[in-house]
Amino acid sequence: MKTDAIADLAIWWVVAATGFYLAFRWLLGPLAERFPAGVSLVVDAVGAILLVPEYACTTVLRKAVGRPLPFLFGYGEIISGLACTLYALGLVVSDAVDFASQETGRTQALVGAGFSAMCLVLLT
Repeated sequence: MKTDAIADLAIWWVVAATGFYLAFRWLLGPLAERFPAGVSLVVDAVGAILLVPEYACTTVLRKAVGRPLPFLFGYGEIISGLACTLYALGLVVSDAVDFASQETGRTQALVGAGFSAMCLVLLT
């Protein structure tokens, strides 16, 4: 029974190590190229959705009173600042992934894949 468990762990380690190796060698580069566009798209979409209530309230108050309440502009500024911060953070992560993809050779990918697979197998 114990040898079956060890054999299962070894098989899962090989499968996981192969998957991680392929990901480190072939997926990291294209991911680094496409990541900034994806971050930009997501941040813009979420920011636009979060600004809809501010736009609706401003429009209604302009028609009813003639001017919107000042705190509504503060809400818009907070959302815009949050979007800019998340976009900048996404660019930092993108640069890190790009640097890692350029610096990863076969040996580093193999060692990283083996270590990642060992952690994955032991933690599950």
